[in-house]
Amino acid sequence: MTKRYITRGLLVTALLLALDSLQKLMAQDPPERFLTGVQRPEDLLQLPRSHWVIVSCYSPSTAKSGKLMAIDLEKQGIAPLAIFPGQAPLKSNNLNTLFRPHGINCLQTGINQYRLFVINHGSKETIEVFDIDLRSQDLQIITWSKSIGLPTTVWANGIVVSPDETVFVTSMYDPADKKFIDEFEKGEPTGQVWKWTSTQGWQTLNDKLLSGSNGIEISRDGQILYVSEWAKRRLWKFSLNKAVVDSYIQLDFLTDNLRWTEKGNLLLTGQKANPAILFKAHSLQHLVGGNQFSVAEINPVTFTANYLIDGGSRDFGWGTVAIAVGDEIWVGSSLTNKIACYKNLKTKSTR
Repeated sequence: MTKRYITRGLLVTALLLALDSLQKLMAQDPPERFLTGVQRPEDLLQLPRSHWVIVSCYSPSTAKSGKLMAIDLEKQGIAPLAIFPGQAPLKSNNLNTLFRPHGINCLQTGINQYRLFVINHGSKETIEVFDIDLRSQDLQIITWSKSIGLPTTVWANGIVVSPDETVFVTSMYDPADKKFIDEFEKGEPTGQVWKWTSTQGWQTLNDKLLSGSNGIEISRDGQILYVSEWAKRRLWKFSLNKAVVDSYIQLDFLTDNLRWTEKGNLLLTGQKANPAILFKAHSLQHLVGGNQFSVAEINPVTFTANYLIDGGSRDFGWGTVAIAVGDEIWVGSSLTNKIACYKNLKTKSTR
């Protein structure tokens, strides 16, 4: 075969690959609108029975703080409010000096009163606990309560809290493990679920080791944990009373954060790319072909997944969390400075 034909064949192959990539891009679901004014919204949480959404603005820099922000659903034309660090004074000066919030969760402690739990990759690995009082309808009333130090072998990602204030966190990997990204690639164990109580401190939940332990939620009756095994694209169901056999379902994306909907289903979000590329990326521009993501709705009874959104573009990608807000689904991403708002889509596939 002559060099001319070889070159022509390579050009045809490149053109076909480009067309395939274009078709995939055109097939992505476009958002209806964007909410701006937030920085790297890695996690989103609507305070129960309120019109406020808390945004965890993650900082990838180990020398720069992120922040907690809030969006008033009754005033969406108003810029998101920075609530911490913010103007409100702290009760104590013992807070971790560097604030890099990651996973968030809350308990409702009274009418318009909440306790917010925030994973912090600051000057040390901690969970920061805040009290929020909305009785004056002013979300600037947020006070830091305490820090819960994490074990040195834990790099926490997701967090959930039971009604008795037992804290469950996912450890994505051991910070001392220099090979964890290679282990992600191979689907090898890197972490697990931990639990904390005020009387017993930290303990591992069970002997189940996971490859990239990530998102976590708890059933309404407090008996089952749902846990994302990111690098193996799985969602696990762990029984806390051993009445149900632990099991998992297989997805076709890297399983990230989980959030309940009012219908009693779970929204599961995650990326569709190579784990190593994603973990090393600091912007969407680094994610060549790796900015696509999916949102699936999980039925906790049948433990099946219905796909709702296939998203991702050069402007918005690497979705890490989705929440249902009215007739929309909001998607956050730790690589963008906006939230994508989609129509609350019906099931598009059950692949």
